[in-house]
Amino acid sequence: MPPDHDCSFRRLPASVHTLVVGSGPSALYLSFLLNGNLPYYDPDTNGPHPDRLLHTKLDASKDQPLYDAMDDLPALTAHFGSSISYSSTAHKANVLVDALSQPNVDIDFDPVATGTRVRYQYDPGYKMDHVVVGCSTLPGGQWSDVLDGYEEKGDDAHTLSYAETLSLPGFSFRHFYETHIEAEMPRFMRPRRSDVARYYSMYPQKVGIEENVFSRLTVTNIVRDDGAGFLVSVQCGEKVDLIRCQHIVLASGLFSHPCPPPDTVAPYVDNDADRPRGRTLYDSAILSELASASYGPADEYPPDTSSDSGVALTLPPTPTLPPLPVLVIGSGFSAADYITTLPLNRPLVHMYYWDPLNRPSPLKACHPEAYPEYSRLYQHMKYFATGHGATGPYEGIANGEVLLVKEVNEGLGCTIRLQNGQHTTRLVEAIKPFTGRRIKMNWLSPSLRDEMGVIDPEGWIGRDGFKQEILERGWELANGVWVCGALAGDSLVRYGVNDQHRPSPPFRKMESVPQPEVAPAFGANPRNVFLLLLAFALAYYQLRPRKAPLPPAPVTPEVFTYYTPKELKKFNGVEDKKILMAIRGNVFDVSIGKQFYGPQGPYGNFAGRDASRGLAKGSFEEDMLTPMEEPIDKLEDLTEEEETALIDWEAHFKNKYQVVGALVEEGQKPTQKAGLAKE
Repeated sequence: MPPDHDCSFRRLPASVHTLVVGSGPSALYLSFLLNGNLPYYDPDTNGPHPDRLLHTKLDASKDQPLYDAMDDLPALTAHFGSSISYSSTAHKANVLVDALSQPNVDIDFDPVATGTRVRYQYDPGYKMDHVVVGCSTLPGGQWSDVLDGYEEKGDDAHTLSYAETLSLPGFSFRHFYETHIEAEMPRFMRPRRSDVARYYSMYPQKVGIEENVFSRLTVTNIVRDDGAGFLVSVQCGEKVDLIRCQHIVLASGLFSHPCPPPDTVAPYVDNDADRPRGRTLYDSAILSELASASYGPADEYPPDTSSDSGVALTLPPTPTLPPLPVLVIGSGFSAADYITTLPLNRPLVHMYYWDPLNRPSPLKACHPEAYPEYSRLYQHMKYFATGHGATGPYEGIANGEVLLVKEVNEGLGCTIRLQNGQHTTRLVEAIKPFTGRRIKMNWLSPSLRDEMGVIDPEGWIGRDGFKQEILERGWELANGVWVCGALAGDSLVRYGVNDQHRPSPPFRKMESVPQPEVAPAFGANPRNVFLLLLAFALAYYQLRPRKAPLPPAPVTPEVFTYYTPKELKKFNGVEDKKILMAIRGNVFDVSIGKQFYGPQGPYGNFAGRDASRGLAKGSFEEDMLTPMEEPIDKLEDLTEEEETALIDWEAHFKNKYQVVGALVEEGQKPTQKAGLAKE
């Protein structure tokens, strides 16, 4: 491989029709389409789409590219709003292509039922002149950064997404896994992030788009050309090339720049490379001075080693003492990734934001069966935040603030203000802040940023990218400028890599900018607009983390019965082999899903209980269940969003399971009437 600074081995063309900025999964898939690979609806390979209405709408045009069907996108997706199977917040184009690519992947085990309903056919007439330019060393965008020294660092974590959701067309991740890992890929596997990075780096060569993809190139400026199109400055090392193009596609993602750490911490971040991995002596005199200087008295940590005269004792090195802890700051996945890849029993102090009602950590939604490492960490955070604490190498500090840092021997002395206002000190080996990442588009000219609605003077983009602008104005945000991937706002893929942080709250206010009247993008063929639309849709939205799949519905009818909470409790798969659970007063028989709702299943605590509150809040914790001695939960304190989520869950269960009864209060059971349970 040529060195990073040497770009002479491949030269960019002087001009090109379309330039794609970024080389992540969305850009690679877009290049696959722009090379003339047309998508078609395929009801034959894996059978018709499970959504019979969608199948009916598409079947008549299955011999035509999907671009034609998407000419009437509103009619094609009009029924999506009435089904729990489809997202109500994502762009309808994204939802459509996601549904076609992997239908029912959330709720079905059968690989045929969840198999793609899209086939690709090469047509050179649709091939477009384009280049994909990325600053990463290999194709794959920030995924390729994973391969930089991960073996030496020992931090090759698992992805958050299942392997099935990480594939791009033409060369699937399963094919990569079984030919290069030389093992059969299990269903619902969370692969190693280094394997995903290798997969994306190999993708261009495997699908024949390698001539279009350029790595190790940084776009430094994009301005409108005096004539038509754009003039783009591209840099590699000291060399700067200029390239002219008619259209720009921004696929640069949302996480190019780390958010700066707090000012008190910033000078000490990453200054620990040469610090010994252990300690010899606590200097309590310095720590006492540090803690008492305008902040109050020091606490009892660390132990005092000073003599009665106030002169520090001279102690020999004690190599048996454990290493100093690492101070980790952050409450999201990036902090969790760093913590979970630390050596076993490595001491650490974890300082995090804690507001579970208004702004919960994303770790809260991680189920212990699917994401055990994140779930365990969240439980530690909860214990310390609620004042319980625990013994062991982990110490949590909720809503703390580092007031002062001072170098002390081979460590860093930190004065921390606790959420109760008191101060404490900790001697740590290193400080690792994980405070988010965001995209800074200062390489777009100020006038282009104005056209796109970016009002931050430095070009910072908010956490939702351009999602709102796309909903209001379409995918072309300025004349000739398009966005795709995470910038389009529907990206949920997470791969757990050190220093790849969740974005902070928005830095850019949404502002509507009038859309100029322009000719269709990409030449005279209007289908190319829908080509881009489809590319934007699949490459990121289909990579979202999935809920654990639910089993198919039963078919055997049962007698409708009224259950009190105490009567329902025995149907938990232990006392009685039948498994029942209640949602909004309806009792469902979920026995065929015992792998989920049985004693060993991930949702086993819902068996024989009213699951309404837990489903509404997306929580599987015991405190979501109403105690037996209390009245049935009336759910009066749910937010509008939680009520909507619960109604959606109820509709989903009615579609998959039988309603076999109703949940009633003790002593209020109506006269039992004979009859079959509701289908």
